[in-house]
Amino acid sequence: MSETQESKPIESSNKHKITAVMVDNGWGTPEKMYKLYVKHNGSWYWFRRAYFRPYGLRELQSLAENYDPGSGYFCTHGKGCPLEEFEDLPLREFTSIEDCGDYYSFIGNHKHYSGAFGYKIFDPVLAEKIESMITHAERKEQ
Repeated sequence: MSETQESKPIESSNKHKITAVMVDNGWGTPEKMYKLYVKHNGSWYWFRRAYFRPYGLRELQSLAENYDPGSGYFCTHGKGCPLEEFEDLPLREFTSIEDCGDYYSFIGNHKHYSGAFGYKIFDPVLAEKIESMITHAERKEQ
């Protein structure tokens, strides 16, 4: 989904901002969406888009309200804390943590129920701990 013109912030605070953006929906039709940015260590990172409907704005507002810049992570969907995802093992095989430069992307799903999760991890120590827990969980599965 490629983006075109982006608006000035619709909503803004010292830790998040929400803008409107036109997105090509893949069928050649532009579609207006909300786009959420969070601020971490002075830099803005965009993490989620939502449909340009009242429920889309509420969804992004809720994510932004729950973001604690001192936590070292941002939950895009899941239980709210990346370590809590390991309470319900086993996890799906595609669960992974990937270095994206300025942050780590931790994504996955639970094996016995549909419990997908996604986190952006800013704290490298937390990322190492998660990577170790994934390895340990995989060994436990074998």
